[in-house]
Amino acid sequence: PTTIHATDTQNIRQTLEITENELRSQVDGFVLDTELDRTLLRYEVELFFNRLPMFIVLILIVLVVVYYTATLAGLLIEAQSADVALLRGRGTTSRQLLLMFAVETVIIAAFAIVCGPFLAIWGVSFLGTLPFFGELNGGEALPVNLTRSVYVMAGIGSILTMIALMIPALRVTQQGVIAERAGRARPQRLAFIQRYYLDLGFLGVVLFLFWQLTRQGSFVAADIFGETTVNQVILAVPALFLVAAGIVLLRVFPLAMDLLGRLMTTGLASRIISPAVVLGIWQMARNPAHYSRVSLLLILTAGLGVFAASFAATLERSARDQVLYQTGGEIRVPGISNRPGGRSFNLEEDIKSIKGIEDATTIYRLRGSFTAGFNFDQFSVLAVDPDEIGAIAWRRDDFTNDDYETTFQSIAFDSDEGIPLPQDARFITARVKPLFPMQEVRFIARLSDANDRFYSVDLGNLFPESRSRNRFPCTLEYADPENDEFPLPSWCRIGTSLQPAPFGRERVLLPVGPLKLHSIGVSTFEGSLRSGAVDIDDISTISNDGTKMYRLEFFDGESGYSWNLMRPTSEAYADTLDPSPLPPEEAENPGIMRLRWAAGSLNEFRGISSGRTIENIPVLASESLLDKIGVRVGETFSVSIDNERTSLDVVGIVDFFPTLNPEESSFVIMDFDAAHNLVNARRHTGERVANEAWLKTEAGTPSIEQLELMKDEAGDSRLRYTATSSVERSIDLLRLRSGPINDRLALLAGVSVDPLVSEGWRALLGVAFVTVLIVSAIGFVVHTRVAFRRRLAEFALLRTIGLSMRQLLLLILLEQLIVVGVAVAIGIFMGTRLGDTIIPYLARSGQDANVVPPMTLEIYWTGFATTFGLLAIVFAVVIAISLVSVYNMAIHRVMRIGEA
Repeated sequence: PTTIHATDTQNIRQTLEITENELRSQVDGFVLDTELDRTLLRYEVELFFNRLPMFIVLILIVLVVVYYTATLAGLLIEAQSADVALLRGRGTTSRQLLLMFAVETVIIAAFAIVCGPFLAIWGVSFLGTLPFFGELNGGEALPVNLTRSVYVMAGIGSILTMIALMIPALRVTQQGVIAERAGRARPQRLAFIQRYYLDLGFLGVVLFLFWQLTRQGSFVAADIFGETTVNQVILAVPALFLVAAGIVLLRVFPLAMDLLGRLMTTGLASRIISPAVVLGIWQMARNPAHYSRVSLLLILTAGLGVFAASFAATLERSARDQVLYQTGGEIRVPGISNRPGGRSFNLEEDIKSIKGIEDATTIYRLRGSFTAGFNFDQFSVLAVDPDEIGAIAWRRDDFTNDDYETTFQSIAFDSDEGIPLPQDARFITARVKPLFPMQEVRFIARLSDANDRFYSVDLGNLFPESRSRNRFPCTLEYADPENDEFPLPSWCRIGTSLQPAPFGRERVLLPVGPLKLHSIGVSTFEGSLRSGAVDIDDISTISNDGTKMYRLEFFDGESGYSWNLMRPTSEAYADTLDPSPLPPEEAENPGIMRLRWAAGSLNEFRGISSGRTIENIPVLASESLLDKIGVRVGETFSVSIDNERTSLDVVGIVDFFPTLNPEESSFVIMDFDAAHNLVNARRHTGERVANEAWLKTEAGTPSIEQLELMKDEAGDSRLRYTATSSVERSIDLLRLRSGPINDRLALLAGVSVDPLVSEGWRALLGVAFVTVLIVSAIGFVVHTRVAFRRRLAEFALLRTIGLSMRQLLLLILLEQLIVVGVAVAIGIFMGTRLGDTIIPYLARSGQDANVVPPMTLEIYWTGFATTFGLLAIVFAVVIAISLVSVYNMAIHRVMRIGEA
């Protein structure tokens, strides 16, 4: 066979399992390897989770239909209450009347059982021929089978219908003539469930079920045997919540009308507002039960319409948002790593020069760690440029509570920009004198070039001996001239070229001027770093021709540069930088500083850096990280980032940011320059470069409609930006390595929804809208007609006491507009809240974690507006007919009807 029927998947899987077991017992080493079993299992799992939300919407539809049936039956039976009372007065018993209604109900139910399945099969089959569902079966009628389960469901529906019809019949048949007249003259203000507060109890039960859903995390749970099961009761929570909330809100309706009526009859309002308006408000406050049934029906239908219209659109937007969140920019280049040495370049500027790229920003993605008490934990660090990230990164309003631009400007960090070196500088030198000779200790300067590429140069050791001995010779003094093993410390000008020399086998960087000096210090390349001290007289550069010396720092306080101790480890907190006690005559310049350091480890860089210390860096932190550490906004805490110790100052909270998943790791967002200096200025050799780039293309991100059009015209294989391949070539030419490039357009094109699921939702949405349209229209028509017939005498009485026809029409119009408007508004509100609350649990039912970013409610307003637009037309026509009927009625005839 070329196809497999959906109902046969489980049988086929069982057959494959039995076949494998039998052959394995007969053939040694037999292995059955087939994709069919895994494909069928995956299909069953996807079908299981895709049916859950559809099943919930179906429950809502069934609930609306059942309530509609009960409402319609109640209205029609109440319209016959006078006839029933008359029959009771002429000797007919309640049992006989109830039997009469039961016979009618059974006939209706039997007709529904026989004809309903055939109508359903014809309707489902016909869906396949509609243009909206052409993907399902190539535009042909859908194959549908009439099975036993269809009649079972039809029987259940008929039983529910019989119950809905018999409840009002049971109530009416118990009334006599006097009770019927009394009920019409003085209607009860509250329904039965409201009189005994059953609505509040029902709401409490629903809230308990919802609490259980929040504890469980999804509609799916595992039983004691580990099998996935669905809690059938919790599946009904959306429908029950909509009903319970609607009933409770109807309790508030008469109170609000009564309060509004009192306000209208006091003070200036009583002289301005028409008496017809006040009478209409009083009528709704006096007889709220008359309006509650149609109001609740409209609440349910509006809530159903919004919820059904929101689910598919919300899932579609969520899938799109997940791609946008994953990529960050329109193109994201992750995992960038540079090969050591080579020509200096500016990655950001080189990427911006690529054809098709409008803007780009480089980013650091690092790991940090912290210790809180006895707990050690890690977190993610994302370093961005506050000035550029807003124009490139995708964002959503719910990611932060404050303005996006203001939020990210708060993390701007005025970090060390370094000491500029003269353009013609060729060498860097320092006049130093160690307290005792340390030949293994190197005196290192840390510099950067025009592209912010860091590198190190070795000025010499603290024997002291210069790296460039020919240009910077040092004369050593000996305590014993005949023994050269114990030289005396002496002043020595050590120095080297500003062009870096290799440290071991490391390739050197070819820097591009102008250059900057960031830090100087000591380190070792073999063995541990011994504690020691060195006096520093000056730091200078020498011109290319060797004729000019530029003094960068005299340590006399007049250079304008500030120096701070670097503290990469806890041992470094014992380091000091103080004026030297040496006599001034030993100095060539006004000041001498003594750098003293404690013992350290191999390759540890200890010394001083220029400018502001890289501490108290302002960051935006996730709520989970602050909870772990126990700090709040405005407080500071110590961390280690990329093995560099520093402190962070929390200036704000960000719940979500593209590419950062708070479900997997806590995170902070900091300034790019601060991170760049933090991970480079304290290194004794080598460098770190931005390991990620986010790009904005000239083409931009297409909308869903544009994307579908492009897919239809070009196909998925041609949807990648031409800029992506240019970025890949540029990365290769710069001798960089990177991970797979994330192209937002290609990923969006790959976000496809299963046709069976998408068309199923379209069909279900159509069924929901048709249900809303038919149920609301017929229910309102019947309610209006019954209410009009029952209130003819009331209208005539209002005319006789002086109410003009215009005022009477205004009264009726006001009543209808308030009932319809308030009910539909409440239904829309409840539907949106229900969707916003329930949909995330439905989406999470097939996953082990929350959806990131969280779903935002998206409503298919076009379909909803079309449905309720048609409904508004029906309402307008019905109200107009009622107004015309009132206008044409004769008072004397109505009064005779009322007395009869």
